[in-house]
Amino acid sequence: MLSFLIPTYNLSCKALAKELSQQISASKIEAEVIVMDDGSTNADSLADNACIDSFEHCRFIRNNKNIGRSRIRNKLAETAQFPTLVFLDADVFPTHGDFVSYYAKASCMADTVCGGMKYRLDGPVKIGKLRYVVGCDSESQTADSRSKAPYKCFISSNFMVKKNIFEKVQFDESLFKYGYEDVLFGKCLEENAISIAHIDNAVFHDNGENSSDFLSKTRAATENLLLIEDKLGDYSRIIKTYRKIDAFKMSTLVGMLFPVMHKPMELNLLSNKPSHFIFNIYKLSYFCHLKRKA
Repeated sequence: MLSFLIPTYNLSCKALAKELSQQISASKIEAEVIVMDDGSTNADSLADNACIDSFEHCRFIRNNKNIGRSRIRNKLAETAQFPTLVFLDADVFPTHGDFVSYYAKASCMADTVCGGMKYRLDGPVKIGKLRYVVGCDSESQTADSRSKAPYKCFISSNFMVKKNIFEKVQFDESLFKYGYEDVLFGKCLEENAISIAHIDNAVFHDNGENSSDFLSKTRAATENLLLIEDKLGDYSRIIKTYRKIDAFKMSTLVGMLFPVMHKPMELNLLSNKPSHFIFNIYKLSYFCHLKRKA
């Protein structure tokens, strides 16, 4: 018995909900799909999502107020009626027609099961664009690869968790803005010795945001990282690297690099051939810059 939980903000989940509805009916699995809107302002996506109520096994719930990425997920879990939860982001889509069945079969493998992520070669995120390059390098991994560092490879875009387990950990509601809530959740799973398994039950990440928007979100996420530095510690590669270079009195110099070099770096990152290496330098130098200002 599965509850598929999808938080959304200004995005249409109509196609995703319809696909899940059809797979549930075909597999004869007892399941539900709940799409919860987090105070969207886009009239087109709201109109699209309102249709979800007409799909079998599906519900659409609208919040008039934006409550944030963590709280909306916790609220979805509270609303779910079944003992096993599957969290999906609004901008994903199953890579195959047995997606629901795969999760049903894997529900006894561990307390938490991660399905993975892929990117379409012909999808909204084209080859050469920043989101595609970063996603393919850091998110699109096989189950075997993710299993080598199971907790650090946790992503919140596509995972299953027992409801009674989720009630013990949940997403940290002090994180209202975008960024690192999944890393903190993975750390919480490990600290509480909650079992985790990785399987190949991927979704396509169909986020069509342009490179400029993604870079803006990256800066926002780095600002969020600064707020939870004490909670994450060396669990974050950026914080771990910062602490290493700070021990050699180099963090201030790297922080001074950002105001001088951010425009040349952005020229590369916004081009058709962005470098993931430069992207990592960009994030680290911005974090050091924020630390220096603080």
